[in-house]
Amino acid sequence: MSRHLHAPGMPASIERCYTAIETQGASYNHDRSVVLNRADNGWVHTLLANAECTRTHGAILAAHTRPPLPARLFQLMFQTLLFLQVFMVWVFLPSVAAAYDAYRSEEQVFNFSQAIRAIDSGRFKGWKGAAAPGMARAFYALHEGALLRDALLRMRADEACIHHVSAVLADLRPGDRNPFITSVTMDRERYVQLLAALTPLPLSAWPHCGALAARFGVSVDTVRSIYSLEVQARVLRSNHVVKSGIGAHARRWLAGADAVQLAFELEFSPCVLLRRLLEALQLGLARERITRVLRFPAQLPSLVDADGLAAVAGAAIEAAAEAAGAAGAQDDSSSRGGLSGGGASSTQLEAAAAALLARLQRDVEACVLCDRCYSPASDAARHAAGNAYEERLNAALAAAGVAFWTEDQLRSRGYHKTPDARLQVPIAVQGHIVNWIDSKATFGDDKLHRQQTAEQYERYVNRFGPGLVIYWHGFIADLNAEENVLLMDRFPTADEIKIVQVLKFNFEQPDEAVAVVEGPVPQPGQGQVLVKLKLRPVNPADIFSVQGVYPGFAPKELPAVPGLEGMGVVESNGPGASQYKPGQRVTAAPFGAAGGNGTWQEYVCVDEGALLAVPDGVSDEAAAQFLVNPVTAYGFFDYLKVPKGGWLLSNAASSVLGRMVIQLGKHLGVRTINVVRSDHHTEELKKLGADEVINSSEEDVVERVKQITGGKGAFAALECVGGEITGKLIEALQDGGVCLIYGAMAAFDFTAGIPPILFRGVKIEGFWLNVFLKSVGERRGQVMVEVMNLLEDGTITPFSGQHFPLEQAAEAIKHAQEPKRGGKAFLESA
Repeated sequence: MSRHLHAPGMPASIERCYTAIETQGASYNHDRSVVLNRADNGWVHTLLANAECTRTHGAILAAHTRPPLPARLFQLMFQTLLFLQVFMVWVFLPSVAAAYDAYRSEEQVFNFSQAIRAIDSGRFKGWKGAAAPGMARAFYALHEGALLRDALLRMRADEACIHHVSAVLADLRPGDRNPFITSVTMDRERYVQLLAALTPLPLSAWPHCGALAARFGVSVDTVRSIYSLEVQARVLRSNHVVKSGIGAHARRWLAGADAVQLAFELEFSPCVLLRRLLEALQLGLARERITRVLRFPAQLPSLVDADGLAAVAGAAIEAAAEAAGAAGAQDDSSSRGGLSGGGASSTQLEAAAAALLARLQRDVEACVLCDRCYSPASDAARHAAGNAYEERLNAALAAAGVAFWTEDQLRSRGYHKTPDARLQVPIAVQGHIVNWIDSKATFGDDKLHRQQTAEQYERYVNRFGPGLVIYWHGFIADLNAEENVLLMDRFPTADEIKIVQVLKFNFEQPDEAVAVVEGPVPQPGQGQVLVKLKLRPVNPADIFSVQGVYPGFAPKELPAVPGLEGMGVVESNGPGASQYKPGQRVTAAPFGAAGGNGTWQEYVCVDEGALLAVPDGVSDEAAAQFLVNPVTAYGFFDYLKVPKGGWLLSNAASSVLGRMVIQLGKHLGVRTINVVRSDHHTEELKKLGADEVINSSEEDVVERVKQITGGKGAFAALECVGGEITGKLIEALQDGGVCLIYGAMAAFDFTAGIPPILFRGVKIEGFWLNVFLKSVGERRGQVMVEVMNLLEDGTITPFSGQHFPLEQAAEAIKHAQEPKRGGKAFLESA
């Protein structure tokens, strides 16, 4: 085929004329679908996209060359003639039309390459150093200083892509699905049909993904993903059968059977079968070493046990002899006795061992090469694909202007299981609130989605609220999706994304979610008391309320008022209320925040029975924080019933509640082991009465507790952090001990070993103040009075701290979240 270089003005003419090919093809397919009343299967979209690229190429070149009027008239005349000719070709020979377009685009790739070389050599003097036209900068998103050469490089890439697309379309029939326009979200009928086409394929064969993609109108990656999931399901179904017969399989291999062929004969994964064989042959390879062998087959000779290899070599000699004598009886045992060496000489064993080792290494390499699902290479490919799609997600979020935290950033904050992106400000997509997005570089079928929902999505919803899962390779359209998890096969478009800025959903910045508004003073109803609040603490539970993740704060509408406790004076009594006099100091802790009517306001109406008078010996600060922490600390000991002299293990011991546990434990004769993350508060805690303090950042919590308790373990543990530390506290308990979880400051899940729970009877229980107060029933009033007495006599001394006016609630929240702040934050009103 002869090639030539068009003159500088010609590419523009040729490009603009050839636009007719794709335009006519799109028009023909559109007309055909209308006449036959059938879907066009995506052909129109692709052909118009090709035409748009070709048209833009011509316009860019024309903007630079500025052809005269005769040249432009020639273009119009030539395009009209070409349009009529191509129409006839598309009607009778559409594959020829597509093939011609492939040839045309191939020629243009050559022309653009030659033009670029001519620019570099100086032959096109008017083009060298010329700025890219504005149309090129806009179409390709080029920077302001881009050159015409930069535009030509992108135009050449376009033509190469068009060549590939047209060549593929030329091999299809007009009614076939266009593989370049795929709806990777599949209806179940089409999914079942595709799966039926893949299921009969043996593991030794890889499906013709391109043909199946064209047939079913999905991407090649979707076909590969579905087939990979099918192979994994097939291997899982046959795993127990292969494992139970591994002795016989090992003897077949010793007799000379090829490991790869043996795996394919069993319809099993070569790498997984090789793992089973290496375990059965007893070569001294632990599971970690087998993994290392699969990754680095050349290291096999240095990892095998010499005695084990000699024994296997002897068994190989026997197996070969048995295979030679067809009448020999076979022993199904897979023990070493079944693989013993018999009476072979040492020379024979050494030679057999060397040959066996070389053969085993070859089989390892072959299994790794032939296994597309379970080999280290396929694992690495899946991992790389996952990372690539995570980067794609991050780039899309950044381009959309959506602020987010990555998975690594979330884990650095102590979260154990996290989605790929946690949105700083939630978005609304298709009417769904999205707080987080998880990226899956796979196809979502029923089994995978059910598994991921149980292991990941439910936890994300519980921790962060509703979210979005992107199955990049598609999913079954009627997948049983959880209502709080939106499924998509792509990143939402700009038109689909709406930013949500609502108090309840502002997660990481609660100080930005609060605002002070004015309203009328409420009037007390039957049996209620109007309290003018003076002081309220800012507790972690209050911050969780503002963040919208606390189960005790679920207002029916926003804006809503948080605040779980506070103190004030009686302003007036409603009908039927007479126990308290106006001006009397009282605590107000009615749990009104649950309905959005909390204590972070100047006036609140409280049922008379929910108030408690404040004795003169109790300060305003102590009374304001009477409920959440003091009553909780009292509830711990009331619930656990730790005996005098018993050891109580307490995490987050430097917190306000942790300090009260120390004080109350000392008062009740209970010894405390207090876990902190630094030595900053160690001496201060010991002055309060802490018996032992453990720095979990520098010491082994389990070992230290065992040392302190003489190897017995703690009677009970108080836990409010989550993550890995929870498992350590559980392991540090005595037999039958209780780990009482009352918070989740770092994570809403934890990691713990099963043995302490299964074999030592350790129990995990939860404590929530509201539930505890309901459980004590008629004793509730007595509990409140006892706690107030503990505050009055100084047994429990709450934190004092910095006071903020009510209108500075945002500053108070920021202060409360600062580490090592050394005091409590309070909201004050006159």
